[in-house]
Amino acid sequence: MADSSSTELTTTAGLNGGLSESRIVGGSFVAFFFVGTLFFASVIEQILAWRRWSDSSILGTPLTVSTLVAAVISAVIACVCYFNGKVHDASMRVATELRRVTWPTRAETKVSTVAVIVVSIIAALILFFFDFVSAKVMSDWIPALLNKVVGA
Repeated sequence: MADSSSTELTTTAGLNGGLSESRIVGGSFVAFFFVGTLFFASVIEQILAWRRWSDSSILGTPLTVSTLVAAVISAVIACVCYFNGKVHDASMRVATELRRVTWPTRAETKVSTVAVIVVSIIAALILFFFDFVSAKVMSDWIPALLNKVVGA
């Protein structure tokens, strides 16, 4: 009996990386912090450039004022969201559902990708055909027909 539970635990850990929901949520908020810092730093740099203010470095390092301000803004937003009960509970529910997802294998992903590419090419060819025919009808055939009817 202990043998089957340890096998089940190993299988479960292998499928989801052995991460608990709280670690997934925590990692997500850390990722938000880094992405948010990049985003806000870019926005602040644009605002400073628009106002023609310099974005000076801090103590001669590559760290600039805009990056530091962006990191503070991003950290505040991430902490407020993490410690907000509703947001944290919703994040935990999302992480729980993500652990239940049956992720496709590499082979299934390749087959699906090829199918999407093939269907996209077929759809593009069909749209090209209809576009080509409608352009011919509108620019060549209808004016020629009107010239024959009006000219006759």
